[in-house]
Amino acid sequence: MHYPLIEHGGRGPVIHWAPATGFPAETYRPIYEAFADRYRLVTMPPRALWPGIGAPPDAPGSWEEYAVDVDAGLTEHGVTNAILVGHSFGGVASMVAAVRNPGRYRALVMLDPTLLPEPVLVQFRAAKATGWQRPMPHPLARRARERRNEFATREEAFAAWRGRKLFADWSDAALWRYVESGLRPAGAGFELRWSPAWEAHDYESIYTEGWSEVARIPAGLPVLVINGGTSDTFGAESVARFKGLAPGAVMETVPGFGHLFPQAAPGETAERIGEWLAGLR
Repeated sequence: MHYPLIEHGGRGPVIHWAPATGFPAETYRPIYEAFADRYRLVTMPPRALWPGIGAPPDAPGSWEEYAVDVDAGLTEHGVTNAILVGHSFGGVASMVAAVRNPGRYRALVMLDPTLLPEPVLVQFRAAKATGWQRPMPHPLARRARERRNEFATREEAFAAWRGRKLFADWSDAALWRYVESGLRPAGAGFELRWSPAWEAHDYESIYTEGWSEVARIPAGLPVLVINGGTSDTFGAESVARFKGLAPGAVMETVPGFGHLFPQAAPGETAERIGEWLAGLR
């Protein structure tokens, strides 16, 4: 199997960027461009974005699969000692890759990782025990399937998304990055690159044992976790639980922003990551 690798530019030690579900890595461009003078930036895209991938599997899988792809893909491309940076599901997959391959990676940065409260995970474990038959207990999967997939022009997509609550704290420039990287030509117009079917599949494939993996993070691996101050995904309780399981991790918050703070506040996000990276030995 050949693994595609996206090069974002730069030179030096490698930073691998793992995106959140539904958001191509290019939506984070202002962050990784801030490091291009001293790091080489790459992304092993999730399978939803592989060229010619087709429809997702009939049954949900696991975010472990992306962790395996990241590790196998970086190996194929000769990348070693990378710094893993991941947002949301990409943060969890990056952590799993680091845990499964101790000593292979230089550091781990997790941005608002999707480590959900135990009552939610109980529902998913129950579904998994019955064979992961759809529909899964994830409202985001249902909403993903209902997403509008086609637009006549990029301007039409921008106008449709500009009024959505999800993007309320995004600048116009940030939203245009999503428009430009998130759409591809289709027929006489454009369609989502990360298709609704794949997005729903990825939500349904949530990894239910993420907290157990936190406890297995190698003791010598530098870890930075940043959450959004108003995040509904990784809030104060999750921060405290993570710190209890991985006391060596550095925990920071970007106040005033939610789960998508990397796109909404790229400057502050880049600054916090950069300051932490500067302290690595």
